Amino acid sequence: MKKYWLYDTNGWYVGTSVEAEERPADGFEFEPPQTPPGQWPRFNGVGWVVERDYRTETLDEAKQRVLAYLNNAVYIPTGNYPEVEVQTFDLQYQEAKRYVEDGVESELLSILAEAQGRSVDDLAQSIITKHEADIKANIEFVGKVQTLRHRVKKAAKKSHLPTEQQIIDFLKA
Repeated sequence: MKKYWLYDTNGWYVGTSVEAEERPADGFEFEPPQTPPGQWPRFNGVGWVVERDYRTETLDEAKQRVLAYLNNAVYIPTGNYPEVEVQTFDLQYQEAKRYVEDGVESELLSILAEAQGRSVDDLAQSIITKHEADIKANIEFVGKVQTLRHRVKKAAKKSHLPTEQQIIDFLKA
């Protein structure tokens, strides 16, 4: 017989253990660690982790936690471009618009076009197209974020709040 410490369907330690020949589906063979007040052990599929015990928080505390997670998820950099390049995007767009609409020559566009082996006309049009697509995507993303914030603020129960994974999935869709 071996001792197993039990957890619920979300992995939270239920505070009891059993002795059995084989490991129960909801049991782990290592004792969970002692935890400070407000935290509780949770089985993550590999071992015990100590986490804030969200089960005891109030609705307002849960809303604050979910909104904080949403805000952090929104501002995670994508890493697609180096920061030095991102800092030039607005200037590139302004120069491209002036070039296309008014025919104003641009040293910046000339340097970039030469470095890329493209014509200034082609580069300018590409910059404008990308910028306009990014603006549309950003507006759609802001709409999603606002929808989630509204949903969180209106939640009448903690069970109505989105999980971290639901937030990620919603923002990626």
